[in-house]
Amino acid sequence: MFPFQKFRIFILSLILTVCIGNVAVVAEGETTEPSVETLELSVYQTDLWDYTPLFQTYVDEINPNVKINIYSFPIWEYEDNIKIALASGDTPDLILFPNWFIPDFSSTEGLFTDMNEIDSSAVSEIRSGTVKGLWSTINPPGRKSVSFVPLNSLPSVMFYRTDLFRKAGLPTQPEAVEAKLNSWNAVASLGKIYKSKTKRALLGQPTSIFNSVIQLKTPIYYDNKNNYIGDKNPQIKKAYDYVVKGMKEGWIGKYKDFNSLENAVKSGSVGAVIGEPSIAQSIKDWVPKLAGKWAVASVPERTYDSGTLSAAIPPMKQNSGAAMELIQWLAGANAQNMAFNNFGFFPANLEALGETEWLNESDAFYGNQKVNHWYVKAAQTAKPDALYQNHSLELHSSFNNAIIRLIRNAKSDPTKEWAAAVKEAKKIAASN
Repeated sequence: MFPFQKFRIFILSLILTVCIGNVAVVAEGETTEPSVETLELSVYQTDLWDYTPLFQTYVDEINPNVKINIYSFPIWEYEDNIKIALASGDTPDLILFPNWFIPDFSSTEGLFTDMNEIDSSAVSEIRSGTVKGLWSTINPPGRKSVSFVPLNSLPSVMFYRTDLFRKAGLPTQPEAVEAKLNSWNAVASLGKIYKSKTKRALLGQPTSIFNSVIQLKTPIYYDNKNNYIGDKNPQIKKAYDYVVKGMKEGWIGKYKDFNSLENAVKSGSVGAVIGEPSIAQSIKDWVPKLAGKWAVASVPERTYDSGTLSAAIPPMKQNSGAAMELIQWLAGANAQNMAFNNFGFFPANLEALGETEWLNESDAFYGNQKVNHWYVKAAQTAKPDALYQNHSLELHSSFNNAIIRLIRNAKSDPTKEWAAAVKEAKKIAASN
């Protein structure tokens, strides 16, 4: 047993048995067959997403000769527990990683097993079956080793009010909206028209817009040799100025978080929302009476994809082959469909994304639009998320926080907030 507190252990046993210690208890009346040697795998996961049902399916339907011991940790102490396990060498066979943890681990060679050394053909099969942008986020092209396998996609689309777009003189059909709002420069121009016609903001997510505009030119905070360039990259200031100007002109609403965005959608203060596919249900819950007045189109100049969860294998594990087989199954269509149904994790597996019946489902709330086509298009055309390089996320927070301060305090000076963010980011870069 791993020497940590505050975890829950779920034991998945062979076939339909309950395992007490090392003794298999079968249902009454069943005949106990000669036992097959059981291989035990240990898995770390965060309690945000309990993969127990998926592991149970794997044991029941794919490999009944495996017993999986699951160690589930609260998210606030999960990263520290992973680091402690790696430092001590007392590691599980497999770790499910929230993807925002990965930059803190990926820069250290040998911290995790290169899965190519376990089964290069399996890695190749997973890579070819996974959306490209996401794969390149988690495994950048310049890196030969594959230490992480992404298990879901997180593309963004634009959800918009067709009635408000019509009032502003904008197109309402998704294809026409995509053609009209095909760049962030076009969004700025039409945003001002939208504001003048409707007296409302076109978009209400300043930091999300900043994240999109900053990624139009990469690299952002580090060059290809890992040198800090955040104080020299004009795209960062360009994205910051874009958002500041949009907020000043009123077509970007000053909403700082998810709760304030919810209120804006409910009040009709914004005409569009940028978000991942799971936001579709949130909008339905927020404004059920507006069914038929929403639609889905692409994000200007393509979205980026960082995913949510990946799998990794610590080094020198005796059961690495069995762990690799489990990862290959988790990266497949059946497992990712289960994760989609259980957690709303959008699939990254191309087979799952190509299921005809699902693609052709129409959504009455979104004007009977086949919205899954748009989600899949976003995932398949997404760019790698450049903010997942090295410690870019940590640096990026300095500028996001500057924008949030502008939202919270109308008297804040954008020039001073920019200068403070540049100084803070440079300090963080120097300490990494």
